[in-house]
Amino acid sequence: MTDKQTQSNFIDCYDPENRQIENVFAEVEFCDNTVPVVNLDSSIVSIESNDFYKYIRRHKDNIFNALFYDKEDYSEDILRERISEISDFFDLPFPILIDKPQNLASITFTEFSELGSEIRFNVEMLKQCGINNIDAFDAVMCHELTHQYLANKELNFCINKEWSVELGCDFFVGVRCASKLRASGKYKYAVSRMRASFSHPNGCLRVKAVVAGFDFVNWMISKGIKPDAESSLLGLNFFLCTNSKDINNACLSLEEPLHEEITKIEISSFQETNLIKQALKKYKSGK
Repeated sequence: MTDKQTQSNFIDCYDPENRQIENVFAEVEFCDNTVPVVNLDSSIVSIESNDFYKYIRRHKDNIFNALFYDKEDYSEDILRERISEISDFFDLPFPILIDKPQNLASITFTEFSELGSEIRFNVEMLKQCGINNIDAFDAVMCHELTHQYLANKELNFCINKEWSVELGCDFFVGVRCASKLRASGKYKYAVSRMRASFSHPNGCLRVKAVVAGFDFVNWMISKGIKPDAESSLLGLNFFLCTNSKDINNACLSLEEPLHEEITKIEISSFQETNLIKQALKKYKSGK
């Protein structure tokens, strides 16, 4: 999510058949979408019933879980603590936080990472999209700081470099959520509804990138490997490589604006010497 995108970029493209359910626990895999049977002898019983189902559903990216469940207020100190964790993970300086701009969330930085960055975000706009608790804001901040981390990295396999970076940022959201057992459902819901553009891939690819990052960390944990930024880059390149055909086809399928749209402009009020009016007249006469 950057300053190039606003709430008007949202569509509902949720397709449950093409989604994957993330592992709820780092080392326990659920093989389907059903709620697992609770073993009364398990330590899970010590969790209150409501908290247990909250823990299960918080990874699912549907409109009800995103907009109506698990909303919470949190202090600025908690947010800064989360951002400090993310900065340390990428070995980046703590960013300057600027609230209430005219966009959802964006980051600006120089090519010199030691100079830091500025993250601009609008809390109210993000809440309307489902980013309404600390885990969801954590994911958004991770996405933005990943932009700075990937700024000098070479991501191959995709014809559109901007798409590669955006998918990389979403991949690292999955990495963080799996590493820290953070909830990802609200973030996945928000990005799942993003329209494809020449700078951003469609929502389905973005959700797929989040899940891939989550799964890659779980694989590393199963092999006794501690996840870090550099090792996660290997998983990102593997994801981009194995999905390059679908990513490139989706990018190439974007259509340029139709020229017929130019003729819909009202030019009667323009002066005859107006260059735009003259150009449109010439265009119409040549059809």
